[in-house]
Amino acid sequence: MKTLKLFPLLFFFPAFVNAQHFDFKISFQDSLSNIDTLTYGYDLTATNGIDATFGEINIMAVSPGKGLDVRFSNVLVNGKTSPDYQSKKQIISNKCPDWLFSDFGVSIEIDSKDYPVTIKWDRNLFKDSCRIGTILTDVHPGGWFDTRGHFRVFLSETDSIKVKKPYYSYINSSGKKIGVFWIAFMDSSVYQIPFDPIIFEPDPLTINQFDKENEVEVFPNPIQDNLYIKSNKPIQSLELYELYGKKVLSKEKEDVHILNLASIPAGIYLLKLTDDRGNTIIKKIIK
Repeated sequence: MKTLKLFPLLFFFPAFVNAQHFDFKISFQDSLSNIDTLTYGYDLTATNGIDATFGEINIMAVSPGKGLDVRFSNVLVNGKTSPDYQSKKQIISNKCPDWLFSDFGVSIEIDSKDYPVTIKWDRNLFKDSCRIGTILTDVHPGGWFDTRGHFRVFLSETDSIKVKKPYYSYINSSGKKIGVFWIAFMDSSVYQIPFDPIIFEPDPLTINQFDKENEVEVFPNPIQDNLYIKSNKPIQSLELYELYGKKVLSKEKEDVHILNLASIPAGIYLLKLTDDRGNTIIKKIIK
């Protein structure tokens, strides 16, 4: 992924805006007041790697400085366990993306032991229809509608976020633990993603407890008519949601082991299961 250049505090330089090109700066400041910056943008002629044309430089061979170091990369995207590149600037290819067809932007690596880290930008730059849904998040891309994290922020709605700690991380070649976040340009279609924290982001502690105490099997998946649910502990209730958050059905206790879904349209659904102790787990169902 490519890195955004962040400018200290709230000093943001004007973005170049037209139908083809846009870029902006975003700043990162840790609890010791160390500051780093990145530049993120799009252009129809750009690629999602290193483009010398846009002044992007691969700095993987450059050791991070003391304190805070922030970089773009492609780590933890499409199965990458280590980055192919790192940079302070990333201009990506962009054509007013619908989130369903987006490549989910780029990774932001934060090398810091001094959290919280405050991230700032100018929200007035994101009123354009092609970037009004631009998102900064620690939720893993490709599963933004049902995977867990600490936050999702639309850049058009606020100017900053204070990150207490990373939800996802990787160990780099020097053995350091690097926090990973993601940023992506999005149009208004991103608002269709159901960001209900109660439905889609249960308390990680209760999820872990559910996973430890329950062996849950949901099959077949994809389904045609009947969905079968097996668990070695009682399931108190289940709820099935459309991808965009509308509840399709709910059942209690005795009724939860076989679902006849012949009448529902083809698509992606989220199945929320709750055990008899209130622990919750989410399963993705495809028809």
